[in-house]
Amino acid sequence: MGAFARHFKALNKKNWINWKRTMAGSIAELICPIALLLILVVLRREIQRETIDNIDLMKMRHGLYPATKYDPLKKKYDLSFDNIAD
Repeated sequence: MGAFARHFKALNKKNWINWKRTMAGSIAELICPIALLLILVVLRREIQRETIDNIDLMKMRHGLYPATKYDPLKKKYDLSFDNIAD
């Protein structure tokens, strides 16, 4: 455990020296993530939310499908249309 702590301390000291030595890189490390987050916040506030009432899952083109049911004649699982409301 003591060797691990020495290595960890030496690595942190080296990183601190490198961080101080390259001031432009250090500033970029701080400003770039902040700028990206601000862009995401602005975009999120500009795009309005869209709510859909009484959606039909069969009309949507992504992975929301009703439960499947085993068809013994075809010997495979098919979509079960028994639970879909009109």
